[in-house]
Amino acid sequence: MRKIHFIQIFSGIMILLLIGCAGEEGENLEVLVFSESLFDEVAQSEIDDLVGDLWNSKSEMKPVESQFFLPLHERLLIEIASHNGDILLVNDEVLDMTVDSEGLYAFDDYFPEDLLQVPDVVLDSLPEDDQSNVYAYPLHHSDVFSELLNDEKLYAIVPIYVDDPDSSFALLEGFIEKEKR
Repeated sequence: MRKIHFIQIFSGIMILLLIGCAGEEGENLEVLVFSESLFDEVAQSEIDDLVGDLWNSKSEMKPVESQFFLPLHERLLIEIASHNGDILLVNDEVLDMTVDSEGLYAFDDYFPEDLLQVPDVVLDSLPEDDQSNVYAYPLHHSDVFSELLNDEKLYAIVPIYVDDPDSSFALLEGFIEKEKR
């Protein structure tokens, strides 16, 4: 009899835990930043303000949440394996060590051709394709980031596991368009 009560109580607790942990997926757009230069409160505040301003101008979009990490490839791999982040901003060292284009959306499918004509884009071709596509977009040339980065190169990537890539690319395109004004 005690065993049955224990199983019932244990099952009830597990159900409550599962319900509590099963928040709505995709309720926020997550931007994960892996940069040494941007890992301070002043830079984080400026990036949060910039992202918030851009996103608030598009009222139909989901709220944006940003998280900042030191550029450790182990941490990036953990976040990717956990399917965290709709947009990942990573420095060039972490990008070179950990990111494979097969796990990323191509910018060519979402950006107009004129936005892809910048220096330092990361091109790659998948085995089944004959053409090269842009898989990592450089942000270190932009006025906003160049002031904060201290010569660190920063790239935007969008992982293939993202449920709503249109929102991710809309935010990135909005940022890039703002830079051109």
